[in-house]
Amino acid sequence: MQSGSLRTFQLACVGGILLWLSFPPLGWWPLAWVAPIFWITIAALPSLPGRRPYWQLYAAGGIHWLLTLQWVRLPHWSAYFGWLALAGYLAVYLPLFVWLVRTAVHRWRIPVVVAAPVVWCGLELLRLYLLSGFSIALLAHTQVAVPQLIQLADIGGAYAVGFVMMLSSSIATRSIIHYWQDRRMPLSVVLVPAIICAVWLYGSYAMQGAKTQDRTRVARVGVIQGVVDTTFEDPHESRKAFEQYLQLSQRFVAEHGEVDLILWPESMFTYELPWITYETPLQPPPEWQGTEEEFTAHVSRLARHSREKARYVTSLLRSPILVGSAADHLVGSEDQRYNAALWFDADGRLLGQYHKMHPVMFGEYVPLGNIFPWLYHLTPMGSGLTPGRQPLSIDVGPLKGSTNICYENTVPHLVRRQLEELRRSGQQVDMMITLSNDGWFWGSSELDLHLACGIFRAVENRCPALVAANTGFSAWIDADGRLEAVGKRHATDTILATVAADSRRSLYGVLGDWPAAACLAFSLVLGLSEVWTGRAAAGKGPKMAENPA
Repeated sequence: MQSGSLRTFQLACVGGILLWLSFPPLGWWPLAWVAPIFWITIAALPSLPGRRPYWQLYAAGGIHWLLTLQWVRLPHWSAYFGWLALAGYLAVYLPLFVWLVRTAVHRWRIPVVVAAPVVWCGLELLRLYLLSGFSIALLAHTQVAVPQLIQLADIGGAYAVGFVMMLSSSIATRSIIHYWQDRRMPLSVVLVPAIICAVWLYGSYAMQGAKTQDRTRVARVGVIQGVVDTTFEDPHESRKAFEQYLQLSQRFVAEHGEVDLILWPESMFTYELPWITYETPLQPPPEWQGTEEEFTAHVSRLARHSREKARYVTSLLRSPILVGSAADHLVGSEDQRYNAALWFDADGRLLGQYHKMHPVMFGEYVPLGNIFPWLYHLTPMGSGLTPGRQPLSIDVGPLKGSTNICYENTVPHLVRRQLEELRRSGQQVDMMITLSNDGWFWGSSELDLHLACGIFRAVENRCPALVAANTGFSAWIDADGRLEAVGKRHATDTILATVAADSRRSLYGVLGDWPAAACLAFSLVLGLSEVWTGRAAAGKGPKMAENPA
């Protein structure tokens, strides 16, 4: 193979490895400001070196995502296929980014300092919507260790932070190119530290949340974190989880007394029996050996047992609880299965329930599984979940809380839409609550990446957040994204959170994804223009301008 034939791959790999290093488990966050320089440099070249350079970019992107998402393979042997498929899909975005930036720079003579951040922002938004969305490990998520650097999220979400990071990298790239050509460093290089300082100053100014808190309205919440790894092999796993969480909760109440709410993570309340509701008349399934009346009596008995379980728990804890549980609703011959959050008062009466609105593909449903049920036999799921239809507001002492489940808090537009829907109905939310079961991932770096999403939701919406996560990380996050308390990794723990309302409303809460959508529209126009003119040659763009960067 000729010398330099893999130069595109090498440059792209360096960027991908640096970005991987900036994510957990190492978390060397400053490298995330450097990593994009290598990709932008590739886009600025007059022509891409080597054979099939876009395939080289795809391979480099695949390596990055295989490393970053290695935890996807942990739950079950079948998850290895999901790991490879997800990495293969996400790897598309690197060559797509380079192609679109090259189109902007070389065909339309748009400066790279404009093209790169706009295209990056647009593609991140596309990733958050396409194929049900995947919003973990965004560029901005590398910066959660430094709260001052992520406060821009209250203006434009995580996209705004990623936009500024790419803008800084683009300016650095342009300065390097000019130095390489003229052996003189342009004055524009000073813009890089100036941008970082400006972001820091805005963040420091914005992090004045304590001044906007109403300390006369404070809720005391107990967050319970147990350790139950998901194995698919122990038939008594749900019983052990229930018993562990009940014991931890009893110890918490003995230490801290009654609180306004106790949180259990996703699924930990199930105890081998989902929460049962039904509508009569019921039609027995084909395998039922008995009459219709006997089947209805059987379902009624199961429903009564699930309610007795709630009364038993609250009688021991003497506090309202919000718990994660499987839930079945039987209508005629149909069994609607939900991933639910159940809200009980201190006497065990059900006050409300939330059904997860955004099921996880391949984790909670299989595409086309409703048409071809046999697809579920290839997974440990058994069958798919029914998505919920509306958000839930709950009373937490003097405050109002909203509920979401597991990876729903990784989807920024979903959380924002739920908060806005509740606000318009007159239910102003004072805190966000996430119930999650991260026992699928055995204490891996997935816990850190999931927590980063919760931190960004708090900043984006200027709303405190509580996370109850099996195996970690449970957390109490203030409206500035600071961790007031965080549970241990892969260990039992409890948190007493004293949450105060915050009166701020963010610009992101008002505008949502529209600024990022404008970036995506710009990117789509670039791509369509190149396809339409037939000039999208692999590895080559139109003649380079004299100074395209």
